[in-house]
Amino acid sequence: MVIVKSKEVPTIGEILDTISNKDCEGMDFVNGEPGIFLFTNVVPKSTKRGKIYYEAMVMDKDCREKVRIWSWAAEPPVSGCVALAHYEYSDEYGIGLKMTAYFNSNSTEYFSEHQDIGMKLLPMSDLWLSENIFEGLIDLINDSSLKLFLSQVFKDLLPEYRKTPAAVRHHHVRIGGLLEHSVNVAQIVEWLSNLHILGDMNKDIAIAGALLHDIGKLDTYKSDNYSFSMTHKGKMFDHIVLGIQRFQKLAEKYNLAPEFTDEIVHIIASHHGKKEWGSPIEPKTLEAIVVHHADVLEAQVDSFSNLKGIDEGWTEYTPMLGGSVYRGERI
Repeated sequence: MVIVKSKEVPTIGEILDTISNKDCEGMDFVNGEPGIFLFTNVVPKSTKRGKIYYEAMVMDKDCREKVRIWSWAAEPPVSGCVALAHYEYSDEYGIGLKMTAYFNSNSTEYFSEHQDIGMKLLPMSDLWLSENIFEGLIDLINDSSLKLFLSQVFKDLLPEYRKTPAAVRHHHVRIGGLLEHSVNVAQIVEWLSNLHILGDMNKDIAIAGALLHDIGKLDTYKSDNYSFSMTHKGKMFDHIVLGIQRFQKLAEKYNLAPEFTDEIVHIIASHHGKKEWGSPIEPKTLEAIVVHHADVLEAQVDSFSNLKGIDEGWTEYTPMLGGSVYRGERI
């Protein structure tokens, strides 16, 4: 619960918990009070009769859920805004909202003034842990020039990595999600490099490529108002193209050796694995193959970890995992 004007109001996680217990009749069924919501991915829609409504994702620090917004008190909802809203649930339409109070379209400013609410609503990575993992990975780089390059790049970019999500829907949708995802992928790559079958892999290039494979997401996702939505450039070019552009500028700025530049550009370009999955080229080096699979593994594990079972432990269809997965009790 969050205290708003001396009243306890529920977050989306608490509303979903009540729905899972089949105790969701009527409006404002948690405790008779409207809920508090952080909106993202807000999209205008219209009914068959032409009535305008909005679809959006709402979130708190622990979960996120798609909702329909049927009415609003003053301004229509926008990504990044915080609002109070009456809520109801139906099996056909899911959660429907009627906004009653629009706090601020700039949630960065709002959360700086209401830190207690921010702690409940903002999903956030463990930045301290991610930065410590990153420092340990840098120490494992043997080539001094590549180690210096990575140190210089992340000294410049760490503030951006700290606040950027790794995605807006499927995995690591939280402040610092990009840093968390990048260091986790590199950590998996480093562990795999110790396997006998990967004795021919260049560990330095693989770790560097893993740390930098999603660098284009710094330009793809908005991180200035916690809207967790895509930028204009992100929609135009997506993160792989933007990543190649940004990395090549950094390689030129810090005089990275061409052999490292080409290898890492290839990892960035191919890390989605297949052309139909968004990569302009498929992995053609051992390092790129390993980074691709580590990337998929880490993202899918995060997606799985954030799902809740709703039907005898089975989740709804999840694109990241290719279907419904089991999140019930295990032996």
